[in-house]
Amino acid sequence: MADLVGQTIGNYQIIQRLGRGGMADVYKAFHTGLAVHRALKVIRPEFVAEEGFKERFQREAQAVAALRHPNIVQMHDFGVQDNLYYMVMEFVEGQDLKSYLTQHGQVRPFSQVAVILEQVAAALGYAHGRNVVHRDIKPANIMLTPEGQAILMDFGIAKMLAMEERMTQTGVGIGTPAYMSPEQARGQSDVGPPADIYSLGIVLYEMLTGRVPFSADTPLAVMLKAINDPLPPPREFSPDIPDVLQGVVLKATAKDPALRYQTAAAFVDALKRSLNLAPGAPIPPDLLPPDEDATQVTPEKATSPGAVKSKSKKKKAQAKQQRMPWLLLGGAVLVILCLLAGAAGVGAYFWLRPAPSLATWQFIVDASQGMNETINDRTKMDIARAALAKELEILPGNVNAGLRVFGGGASGAEPCRDTKLLVQPATGQGGRLVNSLAGVTPAGEAPLTEAIVQAIGDFDLTRDTHNTLIIITAGLDTCEADAVGQLQILSERLGIEFDLQLIGLGVSEGDRVQLEEMAQAAGGEYHDAQSEEDIQRVVAEAVAELPQTPAQSSEAVSAEGQIPLGQYVSGEITTPEDTATYTFTAAAGQTIYFEVENTTEGTYFKLTAPDGRTEVFNIYNSDQGPIVLEQAGTYTLTVDPDADNVPAYEFVIWEVKPPTIAGGAIEPGKFTGGEIKIPGQTASYTFAGTAGQTIYFDVENTSEGTYFILTAPDGRTEVFNIYNSDQGPLVLEQAGTYTLTVDPDSANKPKYEFVVWDINPAVIEGGELALNEFVSGKIEIPGQTATYTFEGEAEQTIYFDVQNTSEGTYFILTAPDGRTEVFNIYNSDQGPLVLEQAGTYTLTVDPDSANKPTFEFILWDIDPPVIEGGPLAFNEFVSGKIEIPGQTATYTFEGEAEQTIYFDVENTSEGTYFILTAPDGRTEVFNIYNSDQGPLVLEQAGTYTLTVDPDSANKPAYEFTLWDVDPPVIEWGSIEFGEFVSGEIEIPGQTETYTLEGSAGQSILFDLQNSSQGTYFILYAPDGRTEIFNIYNSDTGPVELPETGTYTLTVDPDSASKPAYEFVIQLQN
Repeated sequence: MADLVGQTIGNYQIIQRLGRGGMADVYKAFHTGLAVHRALKVIRPEFVAEEGFKERFQREAQAVAALRHPNIVQMHDFGVQDNLYYMVMEFVEGQDLKSYLTQHGQVRPFSQVAVILEQVAAALGYAHGRNVVHRDIKPANIMLTPEGQAILMDFGIAKMLAMEERMTQTGVGIGTPAYMSPEQARGQSDVGPPADIYSLGIVLYEMLTGRVPFSADTPLAVMLKAINDPLPPPREFSPDIPDVLQGVVLKATAKDPALRYQTAAAFVDALKRSLNLAPGAPIPPDLLPPDEDATQVTPEKATSPGAVKSKSKKKKAQAKQQRMPWLLLGGAVLVILCLLAGAAGVGAYFWLRPAPSLATWQFIVDASQGMNETINDRTKMDIARAALAKELEILPGNVNAGLRVFGGGASGAEPCRDTKLLVQPATGQGGRLVNSLAGVTPAGEAPLTEAIVQAIGDFDLTRDTHNTLIIITAGLDTCEADAVGQLQILSERLGIEFDLQLIGLGVSEGDRVQLEEMAQAAGGEYHDAQSEEDIQRVVAEAVAELPQTPAQSSEAVSAEGQIPLGQYVSGEITTPEDTATYTFTAAAGQTIYFEVENTTEGTYFKLTAPDGRTEVFNIYNSDQGPIVLEQAGTYTLTVDPDADNVPAYEFVIWEVKPPTIAGGAIEPGKFTGGEIKIPGQTASYTFAGTAGQTIYFDVENTSEGTYFILTAPDGRTEVFNIYNSDQGPLVLEQAGTYTLTVDPDSANKPKYEFVVWDINPAVIEGGELALNEFVSGKIEIPGQTATYTFEGEAEQTIYFDVQNTSEGTYFILTAPDGRTEVFNIYNSDQGPLVLEQAGTYTLTVDPDSANKPTFEFILWDIDPPVIEGGPLAFNEFVSGKIEIPGQTATYTFEGEAEQTIYFDVENTSEGTYFILTAPDGRTEVFNIYNSDQGPLVLEQAGTYTLTVDPDSANKPAYEFTLWDVDPPVIEWGSIEFGEFVSGEIEIPGQTETYTLEGSAGQSILFDLQNSSQGTYFILYAPDGRTEIFNIYNSDTGPVELPETGTYTLTVDPDSASKPAYEFVIQLQN
């Protein structure tokens, strides 16, 4: 495909080719309208020509575009132009994991591996839950961003291209051979999530060892190894890998998909448990790309269509810097400004306006069958229609109003995607909304979350608008089980500011609680409604929050004019030597805040007092305040560009009145909320405390960055000064009135919610533990802990088994000396542990942050630590049961050097390791997880020990057989062409061979008549090395023999199979 640099596809100008893969070329592109960069993936022409491609392309692109997760790259658009099929993706800044591994090799410490894979597994779990399988998991598709995220790339591409049809033609499969699961390598078309689990297991293997397990000269050879060869244990290349971690790798990469972890969450949970890790750690700094690495750039998230903005100060500031004044004013105004500037030669113009200048409201109305329910003999739909009809008549003229419904079948889509925009947002169309809603008949499911997501995508991001969703629903989302989680993901990952008002119409108490959580997850508010008056009140309150229609001058106003406080001012310097000045009148003692909304280039802002000499401030591209003015009179603000700059700029001078909002007295344990209305304003609250009292400060929510400062009664001592976070537990040292100050960061105007908890008692004494008995408890107050004690003996073996915790919790066991920590773990099991001291041990349950968890655990006395199962007899069935977590079982047998054995796991009820140790007591013959092993040739003579070691707190029942493979190979001698041959393998691990005289040039057919279990049939040339064919339970041929001589056919059962088989080798005429 020709290089597309310099061309334009859709709205995207292609500026650089970033790379070329086997399926597509990737370009850096620029969207001229949104002024953002994107990544364009253009499918190569040879794939487009395949039958059915166009349908697959649209179907898979739509499925991928619906994925919205913090660790999945976002697809913004897709299309076709001049037979070029392309996808528009988020342009991610950072370094891919493959580049990191190429530079650094193995990843150490092991905790860094878990941090990366936990995020990738979260992305896979989300996608698998929506029936989307990646099919090409590899380090090159995992990006590490400067913000500390692992982003999974290239969803859906392999399936989109239907590569299974091309395997025999090109040698390319769905995925990358080194990371491809055995079922993918065999060309199966119905691969599921376990294929992704396998590939992620290979990524884990490479991160641990610095290499992939299988390599060869050709892709086909690599795939054959994935199908046939046992995975080399990672410890062969990196002996520092713990056994339990190696077990995780081997289970994830089992040949049989049913033996792998069945979910990504289970995989990463086992990985973290193998390393005793707590969740939530960031990507370590040495795994992040350097700041100066500009090879891949991400667009500023605030400009991404369909993104939901988490309203932090940092993102708000980025959005301000991206917003250009002329884009806000619109194309027609831009023309007028340019004409005025050209005609009059004026250096700067500005507009006075409230902000935002326009509001866009989408009304989202439930049209599911739930709206047929009645309240006081009126259906919920009738109530909603009547309420909106009255409110829409008086909607202000600066509101673009639109209507979307979910349910009712209007969209024609499947029930759980049934949402439709009936009326595009525009002003002056209240009557049209009313008429459209009148034509809706309630029926079907209620895909509420899908409707919210689609409505967010409808917002016009090219305009400076105040976006609001007003939702009326009869109940919960009937399609999305994790609606709260999905809205939280959107809030964290993407970037549009909007308000949400969620109205529950006649809902039950249980539904009300969940709807309230949904509203909070999206940063909005929930309202109960039982009548049309209740709905009208919510809409009326939203109208009251609207700014007035902007009062823009029809002409440019002189830069020397007087400006009112609290108004937005925008202007532009047209020549480098010019400045602009503004004046305002203020009184002595008045408090102001100067907020720079935007400057396109470096600019100084200087405020001079009425005396003409005193500089109140002189700042560069930044906010200032709050400032208490000392003089009364006219103040002058000068806008002075740096060097040769000719900036466009926006600012506001706020009157901070009152400077401090008196919030009054706080009642401990009660929810307190408030809002800062003006930049530079603070709020203060008080409460009475006593010396020795323990408290916990719990921030429930802040819409923007905020400091919380607690001052002691002496007025000088800061108890804490924290930023958007909890604090505690804290023991107060003074008695008296404490003052809590809410101080927004910079120009923020946050909404906030918090609770000051009185922790009484600070420690819940749970009493003495009985070993081997179930214990449960509940932390009622954030910052509270619970303690339990038990008597332990030196050399006693225990196992701590966490049954359940509802929230993140630390469990800390302290030895009798009061200093030694036996363990300090997070939401996980620990053991087996051998106690070193005799006496009273103390277990502390310490919740993470402001958590109030319920918890359940058992402390097991492992007696005996090891169950001695005695000597094993070869070829006999063995069964057993572990009764106590942490317990192991051992068996012994006498082995001879050069003896061949096969270990056959018949069954395990839970995850279990089987470890065979040689007579020297040091050499591990194998260490396997829930799987067979063999055939193995023993190297030492003497007593071998088999250890059954359950994973974590498992108490498995297990069954196995240790086979003496004698003889390892049964040689049946010569067979003839056309002769019917039958046989049966009696012992797992055993193989059988047949010989056949062949001549160069002969063409043969291998006809498998029957095989009762999975079996490989391998034909070797007379040299004993060259494989003529290697097939699995199938026929093959015609095959031309390369030389004259004795050929050997090997019958090699899969795993522990003992197949009966029948075949004929035909000589083709």
